[in-house]
Amino acid sequence: MTMYWCENFSSLNQGRLFVFKDLTNKRLYLHYEECEIGGKTPDDVEKNINDFLTLFEDFEAVNAGHNDIISYGWSKYVLHKDSNG
Repeated sequence: MTMYWCENFSSLNQGRLFVFKDLTNKRLYLHYEECEIGGKTPDDVEKNINDFLTLFEDFEAVNAGHNDIISYGWSKYVLHKDSNG
C-alpha cells in the first residue's frame, strides 16, 4: 500500500500530513499522523482554519492514490510517498 504525504507546512507540527480520499463527500483531505486532525485543503492547513477531528466525522475514507492526487490538482503539495509491502 502506498501512502502519499505532504511537507508539514502548518504550525501544528503533528507528524506527517497524509493525503486521504473522502469517498462519501468525493474530495481529498489532509490527515495529521499523530493527532487525527484533518484539513480540507492544503490552504486551510497552512492558515490553520477549517480543521476537524477525523474520528468524529461520519465518512468513509481511503488512502489517496497517485491518480486521485493528480485529478484533484494536489500534485504540487504532495512531496513524499511511503510504500509498505
